[in-house]
This record gives sequence, structure tokens and C-alpha cells, in this order.
Amino acid sequence: MQKSQLEAKYKQTELQITEQKAIAKIKTQLEVIIQAIVAEKQADVILDRSIVVFAGPKVDITDTVISRLNSQLKTVTVVRERLARKPLPKPALPPKQ
Repeated sequence: MQKSQLEAKYKQTELQITEQKAIAKIKTQLEVIIQAIVAEKQADVILDRSIVVFAGPKVDITDTVISRLNSQLKTVTVVRERLARKPLPKPALPPKQ
């Protein structure tokens, strides 16, 4: 049981690392796109939609960003990360009497 729990933990960690690396590729391209739009619109501030109470449609660049991201980054190569497995320690034998 300990072996299967440890394997599950390895796999969960591998999945998290793999996901983080794939998201990093997207974020890199996203930053380039946002910087281009900021230059085009001569914007001073970019805010995350989740922290804005109200914004008019003229200032919301979300659709433009998504459209450009989709056109520039059609696929993201995801390579599964694998962690080296360490052998389980052998259980200690009870002392002889």
C-alpha cells in the first residue's frame, strides 16, 4: 500500500510539473501579445478582468488577446515530465531477544 501511495504522489507531482511547463509556454507568448497591444493602444495600465468592477467594451482587450494567441500559438507541445524513482527503504527488523 505504501508503494502505491508513493507512486501516486510521484505521478501527481509529474503532472503538476508538466502542466506548469506547458502553461509557461503560453504565458511567454501571451506577454508578447499583450506588450504589442499596449504599444498599439498606447495604454498605461493593463488590469486583470477579475479585479475590475466595470470596464467598457472599448477598453477590454480580452477578445483581441485571445484571437491573437489562437492565431500565433495553434498548439502547445506537452512533454510528460518524469521523476526518478527512489527505492523504498527496507523495513527495520525487530530486535532479537
